[in-house]
Formats: sequence, C-alpha cells, structure tokens
Amino acid sequence: MIEKYLFIVEGKKTEKNLFGKYFESLGFNVIKCQQQMTVDYDFIVDEEEYVKDSKNIVLIQGPKNRIHEILLNDSKSGLSIDTIDVESIFGFKPNDFIGIFWIYDVDHNSKEDIEMMYQKFNDENNNGLILLSSPCIEVLGTYNDEMSFSGNHLKKYKSILNTYYNEIGLESVENYIIHNFNKCLLHFLEKNYKDFKDDNIMNHPFEVIEFINKYNDRNADETVYYRYFSTVVYCAIAFVLGYTKQINNYNDFKNYLESVVK
Repeated sequence: MIEKYLFIVEGKKTEKNLFGKYFESLGFNVIKCQQQMTVDYDFIVDEEEYVKDSKNIVLIQGPKNRIHEILLNDSKSGLSIDTIDVESIFGFKPNDFIGIFWIYDVDHNSKEDIEMMYQKFNDENNNGLILLSSPCIEVLGTYNDEMSFSGNHLKKYKSILNTYYNEIGLESVENYIIHNFNKCLLHFLEKNYKDFKDDNIMNHPFEVIEFINKYNDRNADETVYYRYFSTVVYCAIAFVLGYTKQINNYNDFKNYLESVVK
C-alpha cells in the first residue's frame, strides 16, 4: 500500500507553499494539485505521481475560501455539512488516505459555523480533521503573544506582520515561517499545552475552538476583534511523522521539535 496523506488547504498559494516546502525538506513526495477541489469534478491523482517508498503528501485547494461556505447548502451541487463525504464525493477510493486534514483560517466566521465545522470534520481517518488558525495561517509568524487586532479584513493583519519582518530585514512573514517552520510549530505547541493542559495533542483542534470562541468577538458590522492568536496545524505534522500513535504524545513531539530547531 502506498502511504498517502491529503491536505485540503484554504489558499491558492500560501498554504501549499508552506506545507509543500516543509514536507519536501523532510524528503517526502509532495503533489501540489493545480485544480481546486469541487463536488462536480472527480478529482483523481495520477497513480504515477505517487512514490512507493515515500510518504506522499497531496496538497489541494478546498471548496471555496471560507469555512462557512462549505457548510451552506449549495442548490447547484447539493453540497452540505450533512452529506459531504470527502472520499466518495471527490472521487477518491475508500480509505485511500491514511490521514485527511483541512487547513483553514478562522477568518470572520461565526462561532456557530466554527463549531459546526468541527462537528463534521473531527476525525483524520474519516472525513478529515479541521485544523484552524486564528486568524489565519500567517499567525505562525506572530511575534507578540500580547497582540490584539480589530478589523474586517485580514489583509490588515498580514500587512502588520509583513511590515514587522521587513523592518528587521526579512522579506515577508511567509518567508520567515518557511525558514523557521519547526520553531513556529514548537511555539504554538507549547502555548496551546499551557492553555489546554492536555497531553494528547490530537484533542487540541477542538480545544482551540473553545478558546477562539471565548476570546474573539464578532460584531454586526463584520468587524472581528481578535484577542486569541493560535494554530493547531502542528497536529498534521505530528500525525504524518508518527508521533500521535500514543495517547499521551505531547512530550514526544515537543522533544522532536526541540531536536530539530536550530
């Protein structure tokens, strides 16, 4: 059996770039799909693209860009939170992937939508596990744990981060994350453990939702006040690397990240 992992990512470029370069640095076979996953197209990766003696990471842009649009009924496609089945709807074979992960931003979605998303996507072995970043994947490069941000578009938040990294001589927050990926993962792994007090990091995707919904405020004018900055994307890395087989896995993965952070 060929070892395959599916990463359904939000953005067209950033997430593919970050995860692609990281897994390539580990020597894995990375397949960056050009088309977007939709319900009216049987998405199939050519078997020749898989490498037998390697972990195969398939990166594909998910349906729409925002979480809540996946949850809503689509009159044309019939896609809804109640009927979606990642493998059958999108043309994959049953149990084709060892793990399926949805990498999505909190963005400006409601508390109800975020909770509903996790209710459906809470198992990496079935329809996939949702791994949220608050407010977005660029939070990996957040330099100040005491930071707060209020706005109705994440471009402002990303601009703040890019300005900071420009001023210290780096090209962009994305460039910083690429070159410090393990360090960024370690920071949020430790931060979330401090918040959640949970040795099983595969519980963190649900626990981060509770903190996001507790501390971030959404207003009627679609302005969001972000006070909780975090991400749980490290769960996907730990899973692929085999650090989540034991229930109490925090220290094992933490020790690994510490060993590779330079």
